[in-house]
Amino acid sequence: RAENVPMSGSMLMCKAKWYCEKLGITDSNCSLGFLDRWKTRHCVSDKSVTGEKASADFLSAEKFLPIFSKETEGLLPCQIFNADETGLYWLLMPTNSLVHEKETQIPGHKTAKQRVTILGCSNASGKFS
Repeated sequence: RAENVPMSGSMLMCKAKWYCEKLGITDSNCSLGFLDRWKTRHCVSDKSVTGEKASADFLSAEKFLPIFSKETEGLLPCQIFNADETGLYWLLMPTNSLVHEKETQIPGHKTAKQRVTILGCSNASGKFS
């Protein structure tokens, strides 16, 4: 979690089983019941991974802002366009992760590039989209 990698319940159960084997514990039961009790004991719940914040380059964006402001000076809203893509992904990281109940958001990573892509585009006035 410290490296913004999503962790699912099945991943936790698998790791718990691995530790039990390494410690020589043979009567361990790494079941869904174990997972539920562990989550309750440690105030952990499932939350969805949101956005691409973990992949963002904030320093570069801050350096680019003055250049962008200067370049767009004097443009009308109908002259400023924005485009973004969305797609159908078939190789994905888990969308949920186990987190402490005090965490409100979970930064996510960019999704895999194996996708069918759709490009949406509109101008700032909304006349062309």
